[in-house]
Amino acid sequence: MSMTPSTEEVLNGSESGASQEALNVTASPDYDAEQSVKIFFWGELATALVVYSLTFVVGIIGNVLILVAIAGNRRMKSVTNTFLASLATADLTLICLCIPVKIAKLFSFTWTLGAFLCLGVHYVQTVTAICSVLTLTAISLERYYVILHPMKAQYICTKSQAHRTILAIWLLAFVLACPMLVAQVHIPVGIPPVAFWCVRNVDLPALWRFNELYLLVVLLLAPTAVMGTAYTCIIVEVWRVMKNRLQLTHQMPASKSFGEDRALVLDDTVKEPVQRCRSVEDQATLQQLIRMMVAVVVFFLVCWSPLLVFNALQSFGTFPVFVPGTYKHIRTSFELMAYANSCINPLVYGFMSRSFRDSFQRALCGQKYLLGMRRDASKSSNMTQLASLRQPNAAAMA
Repeated sequence: MSMTPSTEEVLNGSESGASQEALNVTASPDYDAEQSVKIFFWGELATALVVYSLTFVVGIIGNVLILVAIAGNRRMKSVTNTFLASLATADLTLICLCIPVKIAKLFSFTWTLGAFLCLGVHYVQTVTAICSVLTLTAISLERYYVILHPMKAQYICTKSQAHRTILAIWLLAFVLACPMLVAQVHIPVGIPPVAFWCVRNVDLPALWRFNELYLLVVLLLAPTAVMGTAYTCIIVEVWRVMKNRLQLTHQMPASKSFGEDRALVLDDTVKEPVQRCRSVEDQATLQQLIRMMVAVVVFFLVCWSPLLVFNALQSFGTFPVFVPGTYKHIRTSFELMAYANSCINPLVYGFMSRSFRDSFQRALCGQKYLLGMRRDASKSSNMTQLASLRQPNAAAMA
């Protein structure tokens, strides 16, 4: 049984441990299947192995910390954090179920894990990606209503509604990922002993192209349009409110105290939704949350866009179906970026959110850290009270 051209083209660069030479000898009668599995090209394997391993370790630790931080701290159980917990769950699912299989596949020229894992791994990968992007879209809409339509948000953006939305997102993700069960195939290749590849079904070009365009729209184009519109409106509104606040502050008499200043700027009689925050600290927290969520969205798009676009262009013949040499390394890099996104979110929260940093430290250090932090806060409060007694006009001077 000789290798047909369509099957030969299917390899698609997905078996990272294989080289061009290994592919050429596959069609030869002298090909030794047992010997081929003992040959590793570490120049190609090393980078992928390191990235997958780091993603696995950092992703599990980081996403578990997110879930522990949200579940173990009553103050962290907000509507937005409920969505972030769902996002962390999707990342954990991808990391625990898919990365071990990806690592195992690096050390085999063919697919040795069976038909069930061939379809299952790619299906789960698609489910988690869809779930992640739908969750990010839901967060952007929740922020939109909270900031631009605060009255509607009181009955739309509730915790119970968030739980129902998350359930709907997961169910919808399982349904929307179904085309992958048809587009991915487990096929026999080579001469006896017959081996298998787990690849896209390129023998049906129309189905292949539909699947890649479908994923491009569902994972990239449609969510980006919704999130881009929502966050643009939010940023414009926040900027306008901050500009108005600055103008009001400059128009105030110099004799006004800090408390009177804040009361004037945040007065509910001023018809500005964002100005209804109770304090300047609330406004700063709002801006920090917006920056953090925009960063999460940007990282998701940066990590997933190259692979989705590459696959779509490849299905239309812009790139060869069999991707040797430079094309193979480029596609491998795009796959690594997509998986690495699963460990990025905890790092973003840690760098950009003080609440998450404190919760991470509590989860890592336990009650001992919490008691020490309370003692430090008590000392700080005592020192502040002492300073105010010594300088009674300090508040007015601020």
